[in-house]
Order: sequence, then C-alpha cells, then structure tokens
Amino acid sequence: MENNLTISLETDSYNVLSSGVVMIPKEQKLIINIANLKFIVRLENNKENRKSYFGFNPVDETTLELVLYNLTNALFASPQNVIPLTEELSLLFSIQSSTSGNNIVFFYTFFKTKENE
Repeated sequence: MENNLTISLETDSYNVLSSGVVMIPKEQKLIINIANLKFIVRLENNKENRKSYFGFNPVDETTLELVLYNLTNALFASPQNVIPLTEELSLLFSIQSSTSGNNIVFFYTFFKTKENE
C-alpha cells in the first residue's frame, strides 16, 4: 500500500467537499469560507416562538447566514434533506448541545452536485 493515499468521498449525486465536527462556544458565530462564499452559523433564542428551527438569511451576494433558533437543548437536530446553498453547493448538518447548554456541536457535510455523466 502506498504511503500517500488520496481519499475522496461521494454519494450517487454528490461529491463530498468537506465534512467535520466543530464546537461552537456560546454566543459565538462560526464562519466558514468556501471559495468566494462566506457561510455564517449563528445561534439565537426566539422567545416568541419556542420551537426549534433554522432559517437562512442572505447577507449579500457572497454571504449566507444559517440561524439556528432555540437549539440549546438539541440532541442531533437536523433537517430532513440536503439543503441547496448554490447551484452546485449543498449542506447537510446536525446539531447537539453540550450538557451545560453553553456550547453547540455542529456536525456538517458540504456537497458538490455531480455533473451529469
């Protein structure tokens, strides 16, 4: 076996660009830069609507914000489907809060849509 192995991950429809886990400290934003796109993950409590949910806010042409609402007690909360961010870029994520509720664990996978073969 070679010493320098290259690993690539893919599904039937996507190439996996990046996947990982990040701890987000309480009241901090996570900023992810992918090529010319800035992707911001922000936690927020909505006192008017206590339900856990997420939403996207386009900040400008190159910045997109994912807001995670009321997820301080989340246990692997995630959307049901892959979320398209651009024509080629999609995201799947899951959230888990720490036992103290001070930090959030953000599991993510960014996908690139495969070209028709």
